[in-house]
Amino acid sequence: MAQSSSPLPTYAAVLEQCSVAPPPGKVAAFSLPLTFLDLQWLHSSPAHRLMFYQHAVSRTHFKDTIIPHLKTSFSIALQYFPLIAAKLAVPSDYSTPPEFVYSDGDGVSLVFAVSDDNSGRFDCLSSNHARNCNEFYPLIPTLPSVRRGMFAAKVTLFPDAGICVGIASYHVAGDDCSIFGFMKAWTALSILAHKSSPLSLSDEYLPFLDRTAIIEDPKGLKTLAWNQMKHVKINEEDADDDGVPYADVTGKARATFIVTRNDIQKLKNHVISTKVVRRQPPSSFVVTCAYMWVCLLRSQCIKDDDDDDDTVYFVCAADCRARLDTPLPAKYFGNCIVPCIARAKARRLAAEECGLAAAAEAIGDAIEWQLQGEEGVLRGAENWMSFFGTVNHEKILSVSGSPRFDYYEMDFGWGKPKKTEITSIDTGGFHVGCAKESSDIEIGVSVPATKMHLLKTLFDEGLQA
Repeated sequence: MAQSSSPLPTYAAVLEQCSVAPPPGKVAAFSLPLTFLDLQWLHSSPAHRLMFYQHAVSRTHFKDTIIPHLKTSFSIALQYFPLIAAKLAVPSDYSTPPEFVYSDGDGVSLVFAVSDDNSGRFDCLSSNHARNCNEFYPLIPTLPSVRRGMFAAKVTLFPDAGICVGIASYHVAGDDCSIFGFMKAWTALSILAHKSSPLSLSDEYLPFLDRTAIIEDPKGLKTLAWNQMKHVKINEEDADDDGVPYADVTGKARATFIVTRNDIQKLKNHVISTKVVRRQPPSSFVVTCAYMWVCLLRSQCIKDDDDDDDTVYFVCAADCRARLDTPLPAKYFGNCIVPCIARAKARRLAAEECGLAAAAEAIGDAIEWQLQGEEGVLRGAENWMSFFGTVNHEKILSVSGSPRFDYYEMDFGWGKPKKTEITSIDTGGFHVGCAKESSDIEIGVSVPATKMHLLKTLFDEGLQA
């Protein structure tokens, strides 16, 4: 990953940096194997999420009350989710795949910081309009090499304005569903800490951690994946003392677009009216992703009369816990997602009349092919890594997140977030999630600042039309 070439702002000073572990003696040492669904994420960059809370407190209250409560609730949460505190053990000769290992006392980096600015910067960062991507990076926790930790958190106070909670995680530890489950548990325990209630989790939050013969592998996909991946060494040089370097976001801007329930219905009606789609009406997720795919292509000035007839790709992930031959519990902690890969001609997607319908059909067909074929949800799994290793990444657009994971419900005891952001989309793709209004969908984008105005114009005018 390229190091950022422009200086990052330094408006947040560290108050405390600590390693938080589960309560002593509460978690026995363990080692767990990686499944082949974990292995495919072994070399992925960390995912970053920020949650902004409009909670006006002083530095004194933050230090004396909020920090102790967060540390305590975080420690208890790790007791129930010890894989968050585990590390990756890799044999020196790479003869066998890595394993997750945990020893009593292993902890997770938790940093507390305070901004030298308050309401002005907080209000800007927690808004929807276009903002400089660099401005978010002082709020993101750094992660070391995956061998030294797979999760980190950073809590930054904007005095008398708000609080930002930032998390970073390696995908190999768990997918969005898993990390969302951990965050629900941490926030629930944080509220109990504020109420001086006993810190224990009810069954609804407890993860399923068993890895013994839990995901069947009749095709030998784990061996295949490791044979392909072990040639890319996992070493400590991946990260220096400051953690894994961030992506270069020079000249990039971040913005959030909202698609209302009425907008979604209009998009669906348009797709149906074109009669291009030969299937049932598209879902809200499909039509939202299709619309953003088309808008992003058009913002690159691809037109339907261009000579360029390249194939472009769209990738979304589908949870397959309930779709395996032996279904997994919904709260299984780990990776259990499969890629759905849509293909289409760029010129066709850029066409004014049928572009949206063509995009919706391509995405819908890809999801159906992956999830509903007689071969099961692992159909084509032996080719996933070769696809991502050989296709030009500039031709692939991916979406992260899902409206299923409502981070606007994450309440640490300060109320619901004013805004959430996924900063890891700076390396490409966009994010889809719940908006503050539960029936709306929020789309996070990160594009060159010079393209943002055009993209916003295309997005707004398309919905109005």
